[in-house]
Amino acid sequence: MLRDHPHLTAEGLDREIYLVSGGRTLAGFDAVRHLAARLPLLSPLGLLMYLPGAVLLGRPAYRWVADHRRTVLACRIGEPTIVHKALASLLIVAVLAAAAAGSVFRTEDWPLTCVPMFATPVEPDGARYSFRIRAVDAKGKSKELPSSACGVPELRLKRLLFRAYGSVSEDDPYGGRPGDTPAAFEARMTAFFRAWADAARGRGNLAGARRLRLEVVREAGGRSERHRVGTYDLGTREFRREPR
Repeated sequence: MLRDHPHLTAEGLDREIYLVSGGRTLAGFDAVRHLAARLPLLSPLGLLMYLPGAVLLGRPAYRWVADHRRTVLACRIGEPTIVHKALASLLIVAVLAAAAAGSVFRTEDWPLTCVPMFATPVEPDGARYSFRIRAVDAKGKSKELPSSACGVPELRLKRLLFRAYGSVSEDDPYGGRPGDTPAAFEARMTAFFRAWADAARGRGNLAGARRLRLEVVREAGGRSERHRVGTYDLGTREFRREPR
């Protein structure tokens, strides 16, 4: 966090939350209301927090909560008060309700999040899948690119990539594409990588790269296996599947 945002300090992060968005940094109450106004479940509260004069109450209230989170608002392990029990119960109910609603409505977007936190399909051996993107230069040398290369947070990037990657299983929340074809798959991945590469290039993270290679990582039983999915040519701006 501090490495990516050197204008922040450990003392400041311990004192209040920070939100870095669109080149600006919001702290404390301002960060909370910015997030609340953009989350469907909290948007009514977020709008109230933007009313004239709301900061006169909101900022001192946030400061009091932050200053007392380790004293008045804290509880010893194994000794919760009735207030802590009530708040914990409300939080549990809210999380479970959102998870249940996500499964019913088959959506992975906030606040009805059923993927990947609550409903990621798990194979009998407990296998989990993830993706890696590697930049390949003119000499064939490759290096793995971090999720931050295009400026999109890791979890968000995984969701976008999974949506483009898809699945032929009707029960899979990331796809449900029976009858999918290699050509259709390549078209989806081409559209994804064009946007990804443009964003990464704009940040100066594709210097010297000629191609982008997509790999799937399968982890199960303490073992990790990789296989190439395909390659995106930065010159032709086309994605091609790896021959099988």
